[in-house]
Amino acid sequence: KEMHDRGLKPDDVMYTSMIDAKSKTGDFEEAFGIWDLMITEGCVPNEVTYTAVINGLCKAGFVNEAEILCSKMLAGSSVPNQVTYGCFLDILTKGEGDMQRAVELHDAILKGLLANTATYNMLIRGFCRQGRMNEASELVTRMTGTGVSPDCITYTTMIYEFCRKNDVKKAIELWNSMTAKGVRPDRVAYNTMIHGCCVSGEMEKAIELRSEMLRQGLKPNSKTYGTSNSNNYSS
Repeated sequence: KEMHDRGLKPDDVMYTSMIDAKSKTGDFEEAFGIWDLMITEGCVPNEVTYTAVINGLCKAGFVNEAEILCSKMLAGSSVPNQVTYGCFLDILTKGEGDMQRAVELHDAILKGLLANTATYNMLIRGFCRQGRMNEASELVTRMTGTGVSPDCITYTTMIYEFCRKNDVKKAIELWNSMTAKGVRPDRVAYNTMIHGCCVSGEMEKAIELRSEMLRQGLKPNSKTYGTSNSNNYSS
């Protein structure tokens, strides 16, 4: 309104920024009010505009409303992208989640050639949180088969869950597989693996990993040193 009073006309980028800000705070009435004003001013919402609102709706728990908006997006000239679909995957794979819907959505993304490491990681995270490690492992094999490479986050997510289940043997096997494939562990990965080894009594392996961590130029933090003296695994 202030811009209009000064004779200035916002463009689609500015409108989208305002819509994004309102959506992030959950003020959807204001967000859609700006959306309507945007259209009235002759600016057309694009995939970034749609995704901003869809992201806000998903995070607020309004998944059905987000799906309706996505349907309108598909009916128009805008096409959902990886980020758009990622909004749905993120919410469907959290907590109890709805892994069946998440897998169905990811299959659709895969058919549209939009699946990437990030979308696979969301699914893997969902399976891990539900303790469905076989399905998570199968998904890693599947993503490799489709030409998508697992990254450090992929492996660390699974290593964390194996450690949490006190299956450090599986965690170490996965760690070795990760490094053999040239995926370089980051500080989070080292902390996770060191913690798991300490809790499982694999102190020699924990010391070996911490020494390796230092050689890689990664500076240990308080958590790294703390886990070496801990006998409890916090879930």
